[in-house]
Amino acid sequence: MISLLYVSHSLAADKEADHVVQAIVDTSIARNRALEVTGALVFTGVHFSQFLEGPDQAVMNLMESIRRDPRH
Repeated sequence: MISLLYVSHSLAADKEADHVVQAIVDTSIARNRALEVTGALVFTGVHFSQFLEGPDQAVMNLMESIRRDPRH
């Protein structure tokens, strides 16, 4: 099991931010449950910060998917 924390800059426009964050949360709930990954997401309006914890490979695969996400 590993833990990972990252911070990224949001590319969502202010008027889209609520929708973008809700879409991330909606997708993450089911995906993270299936991967047995837990965590917390914080959005400041400018930055995302997320803490992830779970099986090594699941967390690393999830982080690779996050890196490719055009929303940050």
